[in-house]
Amino acid sequence: MIIGVDCDLREITWKADTTVFPGEYQGAAAPGIAALVHYLGSEELPATILYEIAGAVDYTDNKGAAHNKRRWTIYNVAMAARLHELFTAKLFKHTMLVAPSSAWTGGYTEKQRHLLYKCTASTHDLRECEAMARSYRRHPDKWTPFNLYIENL
Repeated sequence: MIIGVDCDLREITWKADTTVFPGEYQGAAAPGIAALVHYLGSEELPATILYEIAGAVDYTDNKGAAHNKRRWTIYNVAMAARLHELFTAKLFKHTMLVAPSSAWTGGYTEKQRHLLYKCTASTHDLRECEAMARSYRRHPDKWTPFNLYIENL
């Protein structure tokens, strides 16, 4: 099973790319993590968790936009570390892979990705989770284990 995770400031979205036991969440981070823990605990099979992580390079010129981007980057990487610890070490033996959008999107715009991967979820963030999972099925080499990503920054 593959689960795409999209993390914004104080909000998390995840969607399992499966028809056997579908699950999804979009909202506040703490309940979202609890919902994901419950979902993964009800599954017998190990999951591959895909997480869009902040990239190491920022080209933002505008001071206000740069400030917001830095806030998001700090939160995003901290949440990745939290999820990695939770899902790969403490509770479960799942695999957590990460990629910045510049790596996994293949240069396609959001609209092109949603068409290419036939994403039909009700919201933008849920469609991005679908796109991550379906992109991974075609290009697993674009994703890397979280600990290797951090070590190679």
